Amino acid sequence: MSTGHRRSKAEIEQELRDLARALDTPAPDYSKRVLRALAAHGQEPAPVTRRVPGRILSPRARRILIAAVVFLIATAVTIAVPDSRRALASWFGFAGIEIRHAPIRTSPPPAAGLPVPLHAGAKVTLADVRAAMAGQLKLPAALPAPTNVYLRRDRAAVIVTLAYTTAPHLRPTTDTGYALILTEIANAGHPLFEKILGTNASAVVVTVARDAGVFINGPQEIITVDPSRPSQGQPALHEVAARSSANTIIWRHGSITYRLEGDFSRHVAVALASTIR
Repeated sequence: MSTGHRRSKAEIEQELRDLARALDTPAPDYSKRVLRALAAHGQEPAPVTRRVPGRILSPRARRILIAAVVFLIATAVTIAVPDSRRALASWFGFAGIEIRHAPIRTSPPPAAGLPVPLHAGAKVTLADVRAAMAGQLKLPAALPAPTNVYLRRDRAAVIVTLAYTTAPHLRPTTDTGYALILTEIANAGHPLFEKILGTNASAVVVTVARDAGVFINGPQEIITVDPSRPSQGQPALHEVAARSSANTIIWRHGSITYRLEGDFSRHVAVALASTIR
């Protein structure tokens, strides 16, 4: 490859896939780790070191590995720059969610007030959302059934929200009254949510099993948008609901975008997300 050739996103993605096949390293299984962590009275999951047999890489694999490292460094720099976060979300393919940096406008409800509504659609059953997701619905393996289940449709898009009033070692948030909220988005061809990062929020690239994701910590909000109402005859996004959000991890597996929200650390968020199957 000449030094004057700038690789496209598709080329980088293909090289990373080739590297994964060259290394042939199986994805770690986090489920036992999370179950142990959830039973450990609030302790965060301890790092697990996995030994794999030594392997001599071919020159091509080494070049791809170097390219992957350079890409990850560039990604880390990009995510630290507020104006780049929206583009980062698009790069990772978080269909249905846009991430951007802006002042936070919402505030938590008073202690005596009722939790804010999720604006997540109609309250339904697990059977309803399983059917709506055409068999692609995933649940956290370490948790019981969700307290409430919501379903929203936007043209072809299906948005499922699973809300848990209680979850081991997680406190219900002041905003929603839920300890954990899992959103699954399928068939999104346009933005359905905007994720706003406040001034002191930080975003870190993470890996959920073998899928790339982002963990967002600090002041943030989630905005539900309605793209169906045109403005002057042109499609436009209209903010229809905004609320403060607890820490969030966002990732994609296959064609589904996942968003998990709770009062958790990065390590706990990644561990919980890795049990969703």
